[in-house]
Amino acid sequence: MSKRAKRGLATWLTRSTLPIFVLDDRNVLLVFNRGCEELTEWPASEMIGRKCEYIAVANSALPESVTGALCPPNVLESEISKSVLTVIPSQSGKSSRKRIEFFPLREEPDETSYRMMGIILDDNGTEASAPATSHFRLAELQAELQRRFQVSRVVAASPLMERVVSQIRLAAESRLPVFLRGERGVGREYIARVIHNSTTFADRRFVQIDCEALSRFEIQRSFRRLLDQETEEPFSGTVLLKNIDLLSVDLQLELSRALQQPLPSRWMSTSRLNIEELDPETFDPALAAQLTPISIFIPPLRDRREDLPMLVQSLVEDSNYGSEVQRFGVSSEVEQEFASYPWPGNVSELVRTLEKAFRATSEPVIELEDLPADFRIGRDAATVRPRKSSLPLEEYLRKIEEKRVRDVLEQCGGNKTAAAEILGLPRPKLYRRLALLGIDAGNDSQAKGEET
Repeated sequence: MSKRAKRGLATWLTRSTLPIFVLDDRNVLLVFNRGCEELTEWPASEMIGRKCEYIAVANSALPESVTGALCPPNVLESEISKSVLTVIPSQSGKSSRKRIEFFPLREEPDETSYRMMGIILDDNGTEASAPATSHFRLAELQAELQRRFQVSRVVAASPLMERVVSQIRLAAESRLPVFLRGERGVGREYIARVIHNSTTFADRRFVQIDCEALSRFEIQRSFRRLLDQETEEPFSGTVLLKNIDLLSVDLQLELSRALQQPLPSRWMSTSRLNIEELDPETFDPALAAQLTPISIFIPPLRDRREDLPMLVQSLVEDSNYGSEVQRFGVSSEVEQEFASYPWPGNVSELVRTLEKAFRATSEPVIELEDLPADFRIGRDAATVRPRKSSLPLEEYLRKIEEKRVRDVLEQCGGNKTAAAEILGLPRPKLYRRLALLGIDAGNDSQAKGEET
């Protein structure tokens, strides 16, 4: 395309009321026309030069909410247009379901190369791929959570997680201590950071103390530094005590005394256990009451399966920040495998599985063959079911014992003295067991013959 033709195309595109945009080979916006401005309420001067990354952003006050919706599929080397379902947000907070027709533009690359044009059209019920559908649903979900709770970075499609998000909102509006309970890997630390980042002091420090990993001396030294009110600048950020149930009793008492005083800092804690129900001899009830004015239970991933597709899509799109490789999601086959897997390691296991898959391929969609071996092994183990037996326990154990005794007798050629030694039984007791098991013990002469 000549420079003159390019200028003519740019002029026509800019004036058109049909929303049209043009990207270069790095997915940077070169043209953002009048139709796009009217649809998104963002001026072209704010949008041109921004890179389109495949990320759902709920905050419509950020231009990334628009660029995330305009990221194209991998058709740069194709001569065929491709249709993508998306949600186009406007700066005022409204959003609309749209379809983008992407057209590759053929020309030799240069510093202002027009490589792809997108035309934004009304959705006509186009059948979308699994990643495109998940991206669309994630954008809708994040916008809804932002509208209802002002929290969009937690995936909450299930009633259980909706409750968690509502509690996060309450915790963000307060400075009371927060206790986060749940299994390993459910995201207790992540929720604590979301609460911290949603408060008015989000710019202050967030300090973690792991009561399981650190020694008593290290924890005590951290306490005294963070609780020191005599210093010129007392700590005024957030302290997260991980695995608080493992804190030694003497440090529990020290912390309880400190929390009786007004502090400029905020304290949160996590545990797999409900510390309010622990033995008073192992955990101070007074400290438990001080740490749990706001208590949030984070459910395991197996109990919130409605969240799984959106959680996967969110993690995939998080990997697109600043990355040259833009991933669109996982295939429908991978979605099915994930849906049937019990996820014993919860969200942490899901994160590790996807990270390994990202390293295995640079393709935009994660396929079954990209999943790591440890996931496939865990999946296969999860599908194995123990054989059912209708035998009562005593009868089952009797059959096991009978088989063992018969095997040893056969090994010893019927010599019961040798069999008794192998089985660790006195010979008279072996005879009694043989009688109970219905195994022929032979006559006394046989027994005497065995001894010679």
